[in-house]
Amino acid sequence: MTESFGPRLRALRVERGISLSELARRIYYSKGHVSRIETGAQQPSVEFVRKCDAELDAGGALVALVSA
Repeated sequence: MTESFGPRLRALRVERGISLSELARRIYYSKGHVSRIETGAQQPSVEFVRKCDAELDAGGALVALVSA
């Protein structure tokens, strides 16, 4: 997994105007879990990455970061 996933996730989320709590609610993960991934303290699962990519309308950009 690349270390740039977390910062990219955060940037997309902020760009879309979605709070950490709101993203967590939409993808059915805890706020703490999302925060740990954004800060790089935890690696995301494939399912997490796919849900974030879809919810943030990233067009596969987040999936590409972790499958590269």
